[in-house]
Amino acid sequence: MNDENNTFQQQGHYPQQGYPQGGWQPQPPPKKKIWFLRHKFLTAILALVLIVGFGSAIGGGGSKGGDDAAPSSSSKSKTSEGNSDGGSKDGGDALPAVGTPVRDGKFEFTITKVERGKKTVGQQYVSETAQGEYTLVHVTVKNIGDQQQGLSDSDQKAMDASGTQFSADTMAGASIQGNDVLFNQINPGNQVKGVLVFDVPAGTKLTQIELHDSMFSGGVKAAL
Repeated sequence: MNDENNTFQQQGHYPQQGYPQGGWQPQPPPKKKIWFLRHKFLTAILALVLIVGFGSAIGGGGSKGGDDAAPSSSSKSKTSEGNSDGGSKDGGDALPAVGTPVRDGKFEFTITKVERGKKTVGQQYVSETAQGEYTLVHVTVKNIGDQQQGLSDSDQKAMDASGTQFSADTMAGASIQGNDVLFNQINPGNQVKGVLVFDVPAGTKLTQIELHDSMFSGGVKAAL
């Protein structure tokens, strides 16, 4: 027996501890599932987000004028809604005339009167003098939405026949007593009245006005 052991060791065969004898083969590691199968819940959420985003992209691109309900058939002929290209949605290139309500977003604007060539505005002790001359645009603003909306005269613009744009003069507007169209919060169904004041070069005739319910709205134009 001793002779056989010596012969086995001389030939370089040494039994290894802890391993079975006779052709043992290591087992391959288990295959990992792909990420989407291992995270089914997250995959479902991701798919839902993609579906909703795709649906919003297809269904978006509505009217710039806000999400208020369209006017009834009885009022469509008397009311023009906002369009940033200067025309009205009722067709044609003619802008709504003074006295015709126009809508942008949550506001309905009605220009009631236009005064031109004013050198000063205000009262005896609180007044402003124009650099050129003032054009006064009298306007009524009604909230036709279902939420409070802030009105600002600085969001309103006026243009002459060449397209030159003029901003409202807030300081001049503030000197006019009872002027409620400067900075005002209007609740649904309520309306305010006031004057938008534009300081323009002497002899300039403003021909149209662009009215906005906010600085981000598309706006609606009306003739002056």
